Parts: sequence; structure tokens; C-alpha cells
Amino acid sequence: VLEAEPDEALASLRDGRADLALVYHFHTPQPPRAWQAVAGPGTYTALAADQFRVLVPARHPLASRPAVSLADFAAERWIQGWGDVGGVLDSLAAVSGFRPRVACRSSDYRFMSALVGAGVGMALVSSLAVSGRPDVRDLQVTPQPTRYVGAYLPRRHRPNPAADRLLAALRRQGR
Repeated sequence: VLEAEPDEALASLRDGRADLALVYHFHTPQPPRAWQAVAGPGTYTALAADQFRVLVPARHPLASRPAVSLADFAAERWIQGWGDVGGVLDSLAAVSGFRPRVACRSSDYRFMSALVGAGVGMALVSSLAVSGRPDVRDLQVTPQPTRYVGAYLPRRHRPNPAADRLLAALRRQGR
């Protein structure tokens, strides 16, 4: 198992370091066209449309709202994700008229949630990562960023039963 951003994970398929890449992208349900050039011939399987949420401390004045705009938090500190996930916060903040004041960056959603609960800042996280912590509220954000999650399986000369079983399990979980 390798943890990597999508382009690096796909390159791992091409050079044989990985047998399947669990990847994500934003903006449209179709995966980026460039992925096949990075990964080589293969098949992309869509698994989930994952909407992002804003995490706020439970005691925050806006914690009881059903939905918020990122502009509501323009003056707040942020715990920002890495890679494309962090880029989504930057892009949405720019559209909302501000630049996020980043207090911390992490790729660990549980750690991000703990920092939010401790009052360090707000976080934009995957709905799949919402932990249900009592000291944190997750709020719908408008506009609603969606991350599309899928698996890329390279075309191989010999079948790979383990990768096929993993893909089947991911499909079941995605449903």
C-alpha cells in the first residue's frame, strides 16, 4: 500500500510499483483525460461522489447552522489539507473573496478534526472523514465541493486476482 497524490499513484501503476490506484479528482464525474497517459492503459471505475464539509468547533457561533458559506469564515484560521484537497480550499476561498490564514497543514483527517475540536481553526474535509466527534460540528458548505473517488486498474498481461478482489470490495463499499 502506497499513500500518494493521484498523479504519483498513477505513475506507480505505470512503473509496476502498484497494482491498483485509489484516486480522486474534482470538478466533474469524469476522470482527467491525462490520467491514462500517466498510468498507461487501464480501466477507471467510479466509486463515490464525496461532498466536502466544513468542520467547526462545537462552541462556534455558526455551529448550529445547517449550511454555511466559506465567506462566513474569512477571518478564521484554517487547518488545510495537502495536495489537491488543500487546493480546493484555496480556490473556494478565492471565489469567496479571501485568502485562508493557514494555522496547520495535514493529510490526516482525524488529526485535522482534533485540531478543530481544540479551537485551532476550521477545516474543509471529506464527508467520508467526518468522525462524529462531540467537540466538532460538520456543516454543509455552499458552493458544495465534490470529490470524485475511483480506482484505476492497469491493463496487465496476467490477471491479478488480489487487485480484482480489492476493486470488488471497493465497489461494494462505495455503494
